[in-house]
Amino acid sequence: MILGVLSVGLAQAQTTMTYGNFAYFQNQYPSAKFYLTAFGQVKNYKEFALVNEANNFVAAIQNIQSASGNTSWALLSKSGKNKGEAVLYGDEIYLVNKTPYFGYLDTAFAVKDLPAYQAGGYGAPGKALLGVFTVTKPDRGGNPTSTWKIIPAPGVAKKDGDMVMANDNILLVNVYTDALRPDNGGYLDAMGYFTDVPAFRSGTNKRDITNVFTTMKPNRDTMSSVWKITPGR
Repeated sequence: MILGVLSVGLAQAQTTMTYGNFAYFQNQYPSAKFYLTAFGQVKNYKEFALVNEANNFVAAIQNIQSASGNTSWALLSKSGKNKGEAVLYGDEIYLVNKTPYFGYLDTAFAVKDLPAYQAGGYGAPGKALLGVFTVTKPDRGGNPTSTWKIIPAPGVAKKDGDMVMANDNILLVNVYTDALRPDNGGYLDAMGYFTDVPAFRSGTNKRDITNVFTTMKPNRDTMSSVWKITPGR
């Protein structure tokens, strides 16, 4: 019986993440290991009128099955790899929320240019780079705003071309670049509580939700840019 349990555990640990399937992404900041999620319509907040192509807010939430958002994301290959093919480090991917009308994980506008964040209410003034939302169609305006490169987190003994396995710690780097401004995509990062932003203090939002932005450097604050990837459903 013990050997059987060990075998199951080993099989789970060696599961390869594959395209066309769902994944969960758990942030590894020690005191708030929350899951990447999307919820709430951007159009309902006048403070975000500038982001008129965005569908939903992106944040991290405490529980996988929370009613406050959907934490399951489909793994799609930008280069056209088929369903069932292994996700490899160095691949450029799209992440599509399981809720059909939510769409693709996307970056939009420098945080410093979004009125809702100008007061620094997101918990780390000057450290957030781009806002993160979902959009209906990937790569707005022909720019790779929805394209993310998957790379090993610091300390993970993997390299480009190695398979991404369940329970790996990864970084997600947005590949958008702007030659005219220092708004290159940056690393997906959890930063500050959702209700630290004045626009979100009313209603039912609770402090079990953290903001998600991109940041210029990985490991900004004790693994805040590190995400554990596991099979979703």
